[in-house]
Amino acid sequence: MLKSLFLPPGALFLLILLGVLLGAVSRRGGRTLIALGIIGLYLLSTPFVSQMAIQRVIELTPEPGAGAPEPQAIVVLGGTFNDGNPPEVGRLTLERLHLAAIAHRETGLPILASAGPVTEAEVPGSRIMRQVLEDDFDVPVEWIEETSRDTWTNAKDSAAILQEAGIESVYLVSQAWHMPRAVRSFRWNALAARPAPPVEGEVDFPSLRLQHFLPNPRAMETSYYAAYEYAGLLWYRWEHAPE
Repeated sequence: MLKSLFLPPGALFLLILLGVLLGAVSRRGGRTLIALGIIGLYLLSTPFVSQMAIQRVIELTPEPGAGAPEPQAIVVLGGTFNDGNPPEVGRLTLERLHLAAIAHRETGLPILASAGPVTEAEVPGSRIMRQVLEDDFDVPVEWIEETSRDTWTNAKDSAAILQEAGIESVYLVSQAWHMPRAVRSFRWNALAARPAPPVEGEVDFPSLRLQHFLPNPRAMETSYYAAYEYAGLLWYRWEHAPE
């Protein structure tokens, strides 16, 4: 509910609604809020603005640092899941599983799938991820973490499993825009982490064309993730960053 209200596009529609209500008291103030909401909707729904925003997020990913240990395992983080009988992985999770399979074939490292209950039936997402990796990608899964509820507990609960197995450093698999928050979460839980090879690098943005300034729903989705990650980074720094 809060995400819908305070992240785009919901926050911008709320701004327009406030402008309509304010217009009964102050016509100029109401028009200003409505204009800001409409301009914001346009800008955040254009590929140019959304890609610029998501690139700024990706650039916040911490570097491994000198002397960082080489990764000994791969952790793939759960994303979206679709309700069903049985439940299925959603688009974001499927992308991550594909990248995890590539990383495993490139490195030969064992995989931990991390996701807690994700459906109305409280089925752990990591069990669904393991089944897809093993059945569809022909990639073995060494461990599953099935209690986490968010990125922070992904890191906390995965670290507990891996440290018991003697693992001190991992490759993380997720979307590139999720890496700044994910890498910090694992490091703050005493497990060295870096993005897996397939998700390193920048967003590919070709030479500008007219369609980069035309609104589309995928661009608004990208802007939503950028805003969500900015907010998540601020919250994690406040709530979890070491002194």
